[in-house]
Amino acid sequence: MIERQTKENLKHVMDNEFQEFGIAKNQLLTVAHDNGANMVASVQLLKRLVDSNDDDQGPSVGAIVRKEKAMIDAHVGGCSSDINDDDLGDDDESSWIKDGDELTTDDFDADHELVDHAFQDDTDDNDLIELDLIESTRCAAHTAQLAVWDVLKEYKGRLAMINKVCIKMRHKAFQQLFHMHKYPLPPKINETRWNVWYIVLKYLLDLRESPFLSILANTDASLDLSRQWQFIEKFGAAFEPLFELTLRLQKDHVPLSQFYADWLVCQAKLDGIKEGNILATKLLKSMQKRIKKLSSTKVFKACLLLDPRFNFVGSKRLSPADKKEAQEYLLTLDKRLDEITGIQMRQGNEKENTSLHQSNFVDDYLTDFFEEDSSSSEHVQPPDDSLLIDLITLETREKVNISFRQCEGGLNAEPFDIVEYWNKRKFCNPRLHRLALAVISAPSTQVTVERLFSRTKIVLSDYRMKLSDETLKNLMLLKMNSDLLPKVAKILDDDESFK
Repeated sequence: MIERQTKENLKHVMDNEFQEFGIAKNQLLTVAHDNGANMVASVQLLKRLVDSNDDDQGPSVGAIVRKEKAMIDAHVGGCSSDINDDDLGDDDESSWIKDGDELTTDDFDADHELVDHAFQDDTDDNDLIELDLIESTRCAAHTAQLAVWDVLKEYKGRLAMINKVCIKMRHKAFQQLFHMHKYPLPPKINETRWNVWYIVLKYLLDLRESPFLSILANTDASLDLSRQWQFIEKFGAAFEPLFELTLRLQKDHVPLSQFYADWLVCQAKLDGIKEGNILATKLLKSMQKRIKKLSSTKVFKACLLLDPRFNFVGSKRLSPADKKEAQEYLLTLDKRLDEITGIQMRQGNEKENTSLHQSNFVDDYLTDFFEEDSSSSEHVQPPDDSLLIDLITLETREKVNISFRQCEGGLNAEPFDIVEYWNKRKFCNPRLHRLALAVISAPSTQVTVERLFSRTKIVLSDYRMKLSDETLKNLMLLKMNSDLLPKVAKILDDDESFK
């Protein structure tokens, strides 16, 4: 886009794209984006209307499910949410390393308070109606990266010094030496990708175990890293769980509840090594603060409500107020799906009988973190509305392991699959199955968009600079949806109007 990336211009671009592809706003569930304040604000504009009678948007929650909300209120009582809004802000991680030319003190165990910057939405709320089903979803991968910057920026001087050593190792004077001993050169640092730092420091740890390091040190004393090994060891231990989390988030689609499960597994690992590792302590603190913005949306809470790893007998992983909000959202979504599809689905009956609960260190951490008591479950079913009853009945399920199913001798290779879980219930509970697939479809990251940017650089090369905007858009649309082409071709082939 040529215009400035203000919230108004971004909203205008989205409106134009929806109109071009024939997407009505009542079909929107969520918009995934990075943590930029302009993107957050543009989605807020998108979900608000001056005219409450706009037929394209559909009625609000109050108009659709007033009866169901009253029933939920009666069920939940006067519970209030215990979510704390003490959030970190939308930091920009770019070019921070350039400021770190001096070496920081060897005492890197000194704690520093992380700085909070709360985003202020300056949108005028007068006479605006919120479209309750359109949610703003911050990219989990970008949020994880911001959590890392919160810690790395305190050690930019030390990291810059280590990077200078790596740069010198790649110099021509040493390249032949690396080649003779068949040892790879150090990776190059990309300042906007934190995981490269982990890869570089992991490379140095592996190099320390090799006799080749002593050869390098004898060749040039400036390549000595003896003062840095303690920091490098602590760094490798602390950031390995984050590196694993980043790899899991690189999949084309990671449901919100699956991303949250992976995030909590990472927190549990950091909690296990935080004693004696100040880097792990700071990283855990940052992750716990950053996750609050991601977990505050209705679609996120609805996804957790439908996931047996978070909503089970005795669970406190969703507060009563969060469960109420998620139930309201799902009741509204059910009616919206009826409206869009023209099909009113009937509710089936299903009794959950899951025996997958097995204790491990992650679940022990979560049980303590959420202060759970699995011996009791507090809920009373309302007398009518089958969908609401079934939503509340989900609380009676047995707990499913948060990450991997344990077996004797180690971890099984297959993790819990929330899509497979609900597909098995397609016929016995079609109404909940439809709702589950809708909320599971909400993306937790925008990695597919990042891949699109990378592919655009290849398509729009120096030899193809005369491509029009429309041609470029069509090319990228085909590249990103190549798996759908056979289905589209079959539809066109069966359509008589195209013959």
